[in-house]
Amino acid sequence: MRRFLLFALFALVPLACSTQMASQSAKVDTGKIDDYPPPVEVDDTGKGKGPQPNEAGWVQLFNGKDKTGWHTLPDAPGKWEVSFGVLTGSSPELSFLYSDRDDYQNFHVRMEAKASDKCDSGLFFRASKPEKAGKKGPGNPKGYEAQINNTGMGGMGGSMTGSLLIGGGGGGGKTSVSEKLVEPDAWYIHEVIADGNRIKILVNGKVTVDYTDVSTKGGPTKGHFAIQSKAPLADKADKAAKKAGKKGGAPEAGIPQIIYVRKLEIKELPPTSGK
Repeated sequence: MRRFLLFALFALVPLACSTQMASQSAKVDTGKIDDYPPPVEVDDTGKGKGPQPNEAGWVQLFNGKDKTGWHTLPDAPGKWEVSFGVLTGSSPELSFLYSDRDDYQNFHVRMEAKASDKCDSGLFFRASKPEKAGKKGPGNPKGYEAQINNTGMGGMGGSMTGSLLIGGGGGGGKTSVSEKLVEPDAWYIHEVIADGNRIKILVNGKVTVDYTDVSTKGGPTKGHFAIQSKAPLADKADKAAKKAGKKGGAPEAGIPQIIYVRKLEIKELPPTSGK
């Protein structure tokens, strides 16, 4: 029996070592967005103090577990789920997932995302939300939008991923990118640097927009972040039924527009003087 126990002990030692080495190698910094969020500090009462900066100064806005720190409008809850560390928006109607904080002003934000084929989505920033949804839905929040649209769908006139839309609700203006930089269903990194009235957008490290807002009224200076999820696109059967004067299929029968987010982090920059 003693000989058997010694054999079992020696057999487990290399297994433990290899497991530890595999764990360490899995956490090697790849130079992209960090693979692991920083630990949340816990006070004496056991309540978390909220996201803390990692060594590089990035704060995680999405914890990879649930929607803590985010909310939707009561009249437009949409369908937002977190599974296996990924936030998914696949709403039956137009919906926005808003950050609880509404005072983000100057920052560098990075998001690792992907969008399904024909998906029209976006990351709104310095956004203000309506108090409640109107008869035709919530509408877009007022603010800036870092466009996510890999196929030019959604009636945005060819404004592809990497574009900047301004104003919300179809107003304001836009700085369009017509080049297809990201394939559907492919993970990529979307960055926004907002400092005063200057806004830069990067897609996989490539600068797509470097815009200075010199409008008379000036653009929004602070607000929420908001991720957009739209209803499924009508398929050919739905369109044919409507053209014939018949009731189309259920919303779920269309082509789904799905946005996925597995990393969202921020470095806040010094506030603009006088704002």
